[in-house]
Amino acid sequence: MVMFIIAILLAYLIGSIPTSYIIGRLKKGIDIRSYGSGNVGATNTLRVLGKKMGILALFIDMAKGAFCVIVLTALFYNSQLHMSLYVFKVYLAAFAVFGHIWTVFLRFKGGKGIATSCGVALALIPIPALIAISVCICVISLSKYVSLGSLVMMASLPFLVVLFKQPNPYLILFITLLLATSYTHKENIKRLLSGKESKITKKNDPTG
Repeated sequence: MVMFIIAILLAYLIGSIPTSYIIGRLKKGIDIRSYGSGNVGATNTLRVLGKKMGILALFIDMAKGAFCVIVLTALFYNSQLHMSLYVFKVYLAAFAVFGHIWTVFLRFKGGKGIATSCGVALALIPIPALIAISVCICVISLSKYVSLGSLVMMASLPFLVVLFKQPNPYLILFITLLLATSYTHKENIKRLLSGKESKITKKNDPTG
């Protein structure tokens, strides 16, 4: 049980690494929370610092989730824990995403959890995850709304888990992540419904 507690704490701390905040400080010497939407996530990094930095933030945040599921499982899981491998991975995945959303390094105010959710999905259910990500890309390409594509992707994951007959703990996980990311997107949802949501635009470089 001690190993399990250490594993989920590590997953939370790794998930908590505020990638976009660090990139903003290193790249431009800015606090990204003071620009754009104020969110510590890949989308705001894209808007504020441009495509390259946005993609970098996206892939690092995805890597955090995948790392927690794959590497921490390899390091800490054993049969003496009296829980299935699936349940163990679900805990690690959930705490990685929760760390990203409620990061201890920024007073528990982090990103919206989409990129890290993608990372854990790719590690747990690669084919369904790729389908969901493809749907997300299509929705964003057609609508120019990142938030809409993200929410559609998260909503599709539980259905894909069922369709591909994945373990029940994974279904519980992705329903939980859908609820968590819907909560973090509550203001985006309001703006989408009112037609006031921002579309993808060229970057707004805070330093010129």
